Amino acid sequence: MSAPDPDDFHVKRPAGWAGRKRDMLIALGRLTALPFGKDLEQEAGDDGFAAWAYPLIGALIGLFGGLVFLGAISLGLGIGSAALLAILAEVLLTGGRHERGLVRLADGFHGFRLMSPAPEGQGQVQGLGLNAVLALILCLALRASGIEDLANSLLAVAEDFEATVSYGTAATIALVLAGAGSRAAMVWVWFLLPSAPADHNEPAAPLDHDVPLTAAIQAAALAVLCGLLLLSLKLLLAVGLAIAVVTLLMRGLGQRRLGGQNDSLLGSTQQLAEVAILLVLSATAVVH
Repeated sequence: MSAPDPDDFHVKRPAGWAGRKRDMLIALGRLTALPFGKDLEQEAGDDGFAAWAYPLIGALIGLFGGLVFLGAISLGLGIGSAALLAILAEVLLTGGRHERGLVRLADGFHGFRLMSPAPEGQGQVQGLGLNAVLALILCLALRASGIEDLANSLLAVAEDFEATVSYGTAATIALVLAGAGSRAAMVWVWFLLPSAPADHNEPAAPLDHDVPLTAAIQAAALAVLCGLLLLSLKLLLAVGLAIAVVTLLMRGLGQRRLGGQNDSLLGSTQQLAEVAILLVLSATAVVH
């Protein structure tokens, strides 16, 4: 796979901190609904070079959800309601971009076709199919239940051993890790696959520019660093295995069904990886 060549740019990429800051703004604009980075004059391949920052932005998105969770429980809301509010906060912050990718991918798998045929003269599928609705509901429910199960398990442990366990802090850590790790999975699926062939029935365009190997490695390193700071080594390995499994499965799915990657595949990768991470953490209930 060929990586974008900086020499092909009309404007040389800034070096040092200026370049890093530019990449973070591009990643922030791509992964959230915030206005930052929208006014940058981007060159071909900027998205690929900025992919190293995706786990960092993902961690900040998770932190925002965690703070909403902490605020909700401090106001006396139950764990289930707080978990749902945390997920809602993340969806609002990102503009539901990854959720839209999941909906498109799920709605598109009709038999062996990517997308159901559109009415003549129209360029995309109209309406929302049952597959899409079910996929979205199940994904949101699993994310919220993962946080709720983690918090409830820690409360049970604290009660059994007469210990003090901050389940709110644990849930926040889980959301931060899920945000970082799931975005790293996105980057690696993007790195491992070429752009999918154009499909007039597919509203989500492929990303035409590859991710350089250095950006993919840096994204993985950021996710690992986040895990090392917040988890035990044993739990980090379990989370890493979950991310690797989702990444490989989505790579295979994109290669066989789509012939490459597009926004739908990458958004779905993020959603499924986040679910996997939260479920692994809730199953262990030993977040440190």
